[in-house]
Amino acid sequence: MTHPAALLRFALCLGSLVAVPRVPARAQVLRVVAGDRELARGEMSDSRGYLALPLTLLTALGAEVIAGPGAVVVRLFGDTLLFYPGRPAFHVNGELEPLNSWTYQEEGVLFVAQWFFTSWLPRRYPERLTYRDGALWIAAPPQPLAAARPVPAGDTTRAAAAPRPVRAEPPGSARRRDPDDPVRGGLLGFIDARVSGVFDSNVDYGPVPRRSYGTVARFGVGIQSARSRPFLMARYDFALNRFANAEKWNRTTHDISIEVAPSLPPIRLRLAAAVRIGSWTEDRQPANQILLGPHIEIRPSPVHLLDVYVVQSARRIDLGVTTRTDTFRLAGMGYFLWWHGGGLRVDGRYEVNASEFDPSRFVGWTGYSWMRIPLVASHRLTLQAAYNRRRYAHAFVDQAGTVARGDRRWTVSASLTSEFAREAWQLGLEYEFEDNVSNNAYAVYQAHRVEFTVRRRW
Repeated sequence: MTHPAALLRFALCLGSLVAVPRVPARAQVLRVVAGDRELARGEMSDSRGYLALPLTLLTALGAEVIAGPGAVVVRLFGDTLLFYPGRPAFHVNGELEPLNSWTYQEEGVLFVAQWFFTSWLPRRYPERLTYRDGALWIAAPPQPLAAARPVPAGDTTRAAAAPRPVRAEPPGSARRRDPDDPVRGGLLGFIDARVSGVFDSNVDYGPVPRRSYGTVARFGVGIQSARSRPFLMARYDFALNRFANAEKWNRTTHDISIEVAPSLPPIRLRLAAAVRIGSWTEDRQPANQILLGPHIEIRPSPVHLLDVYVVQSARRIDLGVTTRTDTFRLAGMGYFLWWHGGGLRVDGRYEVNASEFDPSRFVGWTGYSWMRIPLVASHRLTLQAAYNRRRYAHAFVDQAGTVARGDRRWTVSASLTSEFAREAWQLGLEYEFEDNVSNNAYAVYQAHRVEFTVRRRW
């Protein structure tokens, strides 16, 4: 009787496995709630080993999500966010912001780590958003865009997060909020403090090099009307320079500047003025100067910018015993491109120095390039190069006065920057090499400069 009883128990167990269907695990969702009303919910995906949500869930917050070729632009609460697939970071008004996981695409939808929704958004907008009880709570119901309909409360499918197609109109259309809009509620104050240790292989930039070590302390305060690309900005900067065995370079400088930048997308006009006391000219002569510089920026898309600018400087140069006045002018054009978390800029400008001292008059041009390469989160590498040519029509290098002076100068630099505590602290290491070639033997030099900087911003 024992053997039939065992078979019966086995048959009953097998039957229970077949008869009872498996209940699928309930999908994890994030709800978007305003007051007592649920506006939307998004289903979390763990296909990459971590929880992520579709970026288009932000439409429930009143955001505009624009899916373009290779990138997604989000306009939310006056900020412009730029996301690239396959990156552990994104941009907020042009500034790099790290993520704790990589972005990715599924069926044409960009997914971002759950941390972005439950932690970054509430910290960025504490007066608007709160995360608790598995939901993202809105302080006041947003006014959704006409094309962004709320997701029904019972729908947890990803189809509710499908991206809007890109229209033919440019991203800078007047119907959309521009990142230049002032921050609501008044002006923002800021403090910027830096201390640098410097080594210079040729502190005098002369044919006979003289090494020197020094310290440069900088302190700046100001106000601005937005976190990035503000309409109004005013600031004061103070710098203290101290170098060993180089009394000439032990100087204190003061810089007061103001900029007004009205915007009519995709065009932005920047009107800047500055007063600089104790500064240096391009030939490293001590001078006090007043600068005026209108710029016209054309931004056809969030990642492209064309800058046309003019600068005029009226300055008084300190020659030790006497002084002289110069009028320096330049006109230039630059192009800037954001690419995969970094940036690239190229510039070309024409320069004229009209001095009351004829041998100091020159005409020249400068080509400049700048590139920022993101490394791991909060670390970046910046490369710069500039080439300058000048012709001094009234300075001669021969006794007969027939051969005019001509200079060619290369300047290249590389800097490594690390940011900590949400960009409040910054460490930087920079190397710069400068080589000036001239038919005037007294103007030929090479110089190497290394600078380590600790920076704190409030």
